Amino acid sequence: MPANASGEDGTRERILREASQLFARKGYTGTSTREIAAEVGIRQPSLFHHFASKREILETLLAYSVDDATEIAWRHARARGPAAERLYHFVYEDTAYLCRSPYDLSGVHVTEIMQDDDFAFWHDRLEHLHEAIREMVRQGVGRREFAKVDPAFAQEMITAMNIVIIRRYSSRTPGSVESVARECADLVLRALLRDGRALNEIADRALAR
Repeated sequence: MPANASGEDGTRERILREASQLFARKGYTGTSTREIAAEVGIRQPSLFHHFASKREILETLLAYSVDDATEIAWRHARARGPAAERLYHFVYEDTAYLCRSPYDLSGVHVTEIMQDDDFAFWHDRLEHLHEAIREMVRQGVGRREFAKVDPAFAQEMITAMNIVIIRRYSSRTPGSVESVARECADLVLRALLRDGRALNEIADRALAR
């Protein structure tokens, strides 16, 4: 998680923040380490003291946006209890996490990077996250909590919603993170539930987990 400390940690965080904003504006390939250093207010050799390369900066941002979400998603996918509650809780947590991001991730989850073979590890890591989401949907369909839906299609819709959240709120925290997170989780479950009348009860139980 990002630190607010000054000194070494503070410089590292400034590099990540400024780099993320440059990636969002100019693209990963269109951004140089010299530009990142200039935005931070340090010399290029100082940047390399914290990150060996521009790629390492990007991979740090990818890890921030993917690793925790993957761990949380699989924890919910493997847990007991109604799949609807577990999926609701995951969407809520993940949305809140993205809304609170100090980094602009809109230049990270883009075609330029997601289709680049140099980042195949992160493509696989993201697919592992997507499989956890599909598994929760699969469980919900199997237990007749959800309407019959293709788990892959449902996962793609949830992922698309996340991209919208990233573009709208990444590094621009909304006034009420909880409200946005609940709206997103409500939207997902409302689309999936066989009985939409159960939504409020599911939401309350999910957030009490």
